[in-house]
Amino acid sequence: MGRRKNQWTQATSDRYLKEGRGQGEGKNYKPWLTVRDVSSRGRSSREVGWKTGRDHHLLSDQERRLFYLFEWSDDVVDIREQFPMLNLDLAMEIANEMGWKYPKNSESDVSYVLTTDFMLAVKRDGKLMQVARTVKTTEELDKSSIAARLEIERRYYRAEGIDWSVVTERGIPKLLAENVEWTHSAYWLEATSEMDVDEELRGCLRSPC
Repeated sequence: MGRRKNQWTQATSDRYLKEGRGQGEGKNYKPWLTVRDVSSRGRSSREVGWKTGRDHHLLSDQERRLFYLFEWSDDVVDIREQFPMLNLDLAMEIANEMGWKYPKNSESDVSYVLTTDFMLAVKRDGKLMQVARTVKTTEELDKSSIAARLEIERRYYRAEGIDWSVVTERGIPKLLAENVEWTHSAYWLEATSEMDVDEELRGCLRSPC
């Protein structure tokens, strides 16, 4: 995840909402943050989605790899990246319960809108449900500030009735991700005997990775 470039003010937040960021589905969805809004040391990218036909704004290598896996999975119907936690009252209430200071811009004193890396529409048992997934490295999980942020996400989505979990590099089958990336523009991938595609993908959709 990169750092935001622009100063965060109430006017910025209002503009994002007016632009429709964090709203819509499929081709009409607009991510809350774009690659132009953050500084990610060259790791950000834009990929045209198979499922949506729009540019997806991905802010790290791990996000990009996981995006390719979601693209390949028949269980995933829609992919919305940089999804905002717009219920600020709920997010700040959770932070207060935890004794954690909710993040604000130091200059404007305006609270940030936290985002989740992916909000997915997933088919399960013949029904369509929302699934939230956050991408972190195992090294990041040891940082107290990140652990607190993840706990806010966990409680937030539990209150919203949405399945949420963290995916690390250990839960991303690298070979499969690289093959989907390599063939992404061609819309085709032949699974080999070395890849149990369905099983590996469902692991990241059904349980913490």
